[in-house]
Amino acid sequence: MSSPSEQEVQLIKEELKRTSDLRKIARHLGVPVSWVRDVEVSRFKSGRDDLRKYIVASKHVDREWNNRSPEIRKAREAYDRGEVEMCQGRDGYTIHLYAIPRKVRDERENRAYFSREVEG
Repeated sequence: MSSPSEQEVQLIKEELKRTSDLRKIARHLGVPVSWVRDVEVSRFKSGRDDLRKYIVASKHVDREWNNRSPEIRKAREAYDRGEVEMCQGRDGYTIHLYAIPRKVRDERENRAYFSREVEG
């Protein structure tokens, strides 16, 4: 499934100021309810205060991560290079993906978890 354009995101945000009925907004704008839900989730600052600066992405609990997201890809590449640790945290109905910088990095370590080839 595709993701909303910047213009669609702005329209959704404007509608969210008027009403909290996600289905009504989706019908009015002719977009999937999942897009409206994703924009709604991203509007709020949530997560632990001390970890908020490490949030790479957020999603509703019943959605999947957008694996094409440039932010997620960059975090995964940094993880494979051993620069960050990645984890998830839940705050209500929102799941946050964190990329926390490592204090010590072993130059010999190359984890290649996300970039490894899948055989099959």
